[in-house]
Amino acid sequence: GFVAGAVIIGIAAGVGPQWNALVLAATTVVVMVSTLGRVEDKSRILVSAAATMLGVLYVATLGSYLVAVRTLASPPQIAAKLITMFFAIVMMSDTAAYYTGRTFGRHKLAPRVSPGKTIEGSIGGLVGSTLGAVAAKYIFFPELPLGHALALGAGMGLVGQVGDLVESLLKRGSDVKDAASILPGHGGFLDRLDSMLLNAPILYAYAVYVFGAKS
Repeated sequence: GFVAGAVIIGIAAGVGPQWNALVLAATTVVVMVSTLGRVEDKSRILVSAAATMLGVLYVATLGSYLVAVRTLASPPQIAAKLITMFFAIVMMSDTAAYYTGRTFGRHKLAPRVSPGKTIEGSIGGLVGSTLGAVAAKYIFFPELPLGHALALGAGMGLVGQVGDLVESLLKRGSDVKDAASILPGHGGFLDRLDSMLLNAPILYAYAVYVFGAKS
């Protein structure tokens, strides 16, 4: 899984994500064949193989699209602006959701998945992500149409919140509070990346198929 993830990220940095399917197919074959060496522990084979593939798909494959955006060849300055806008959207969403929820949060958004999140915080996050995209347009990205900025801000804000809930559900399904202890108080690196990972393919698709950036 680690090798496959490194290969996927490396390919995305070099030639783009178009080879992801082939790497994933090869990884699936290797993982399936490797299960033959664990016949003494049959009860864990399915969970182990599925967890390996999910890690490659969820973290490496989705994340590779963000790498691919940064390495877009033409025009070169657009890639940097797209990535900067992306982080502005995600960070504004997280920050606005946190402080709005802390200040005005009364109604639970998904108590069985993430008890701390509120509907008010979610609305604040959407407003923050939209403002982040609009601010990016007027501060450093004049080539971005206003309508696109509004759509990207709202859409990525929504998808980011879904990604946050999905990661929270994965943690609770694994009976852990934090994904890791590497970042104390943050729940681990995956908690910092969850809203970015689901949005990475959206940014790449927008950059190449809507905005017209060249890979």
